[in-house]
Amino acid sequence: MIKRILFPVLMIFTSFLVQGQITLTTTSNNDSWSPTLVINSGDVLTWTAASNGVIDSQIVTANDPTFDFSLNTNNDPIVITITNTSNDFSGLTVLNMYVSGGGEITDIDLSQATALTTHSMSYNRLSTLDISQNTELETLTIRGNRQLNYQTLNTSANSKLTTIRIDATGINNVDLSNNDLLTNVFLNNARLPSSVLDQVVMDLDDNGEINGNLFISNNPGYLSTYAREA
Repeated sequence: MIKRILFPVLMIFTSFLVQGQITLTTTSNNDSWSPTLVINSGDVLTWTAASNGVIDSQIVTANDPTFDFSLNTNNDPIVITITNTSNDFSGLTVLNMYVSGGGEITDIDLSQATALTTHSMSYNRLSTLDISQNTELETLTIRGNRQLNYQTLNTSANSKLTTIRIDATGINNVDLSNNDLLTNVFLNNARLPSSVLDQVVMDLDDNGEINGNLFISNNPGYLSTYAREA
């Protein structure tokens, strides 16, 4: 009798857990909040902006939604949930979350977006970013607004990266030793110290790619003579 009761309960609980969604939080008061580019060949996405006591809940079924957050004058947090009918994001390959007029995204959970090849969070307000599940990433862009201030960007799980841009962020540590395919690296105007810059040059040299681009100016650190000659 006990087994007959527990088994269906376990199945229901498991089913609940596997439902996929992407979530993000914004504090925007933009009257036309919309991502720059979303490429999705799977089921059309549904974006739900939850009520925060100031704005009413808004639901948009479209790969490229537009929201009106103009009533959010105190920049209160708004949680946006992205779902689809199949709870499957295998067709979502590009997610460019730069929003003209201010995206103001403070966090995003991309753990279910495992097929992403291109992701951009330019000129938002990220305090953390976990891309450990996004192993197909080839291009990662996080620019401006001193995002990820005094944080480490971990790209150890992203071995397919060819381009990374973290210019004008607050990132103070990167490790590119596992990113063998990188050919375009934009690290200028971040918070990287000399030890990190030296290691970046050595790692890129060890990776063996040629005819690439590396930009590291306007960081607190500077390259040692040894790294310059690498």
